Amino acid sequence: MNDRAEHVLVVEDDADSRGALRAVLELSGYHVHEAATGADAIAQATVARLDVVVLDVGLPDLDGYRVAAEIRRATGAACPFLIALTGYDRRDDRARADGAACDAYLLKPVEPDTLIALLRDRTRDGHRR
Repeated sequence: MNDRAEHVLVVEDDADSRGALRAVLELSGYHVHEAATGADAIAQATVARLDVVVLDVGLPDLDGYRVAAEIRRATGAACPFLIALTGYDRRDDRARADGAACDAYLLKPVEPDTLIALLRDRTRDGHRR
């Protein structure tokens, strides 16, 4: 990582899952923000300087793919790295993640090492996947 701790927004409606992701990320040196709804995620992404958004696609208020598209539209060139997170591995889910311009797609439950490796590779590569 660089000199500045990266800011990650974890968007997950399940409090236990959100807390577990927060713990993994904080132990790895990231500054973590949290949102339980899509509306809150969009609001935070438009005002905070975020580097990454880990976004559950099954949110209670807004479809996570719509949230990703709204974040990308609202933040433009400053858009954070968007990771779609889902419990399903269907072909149409991956297509929807691509359509919402997500940079990566991970399945629940996420292995901590997999998530951290993705974030570090993204940082080291200096580009979106």
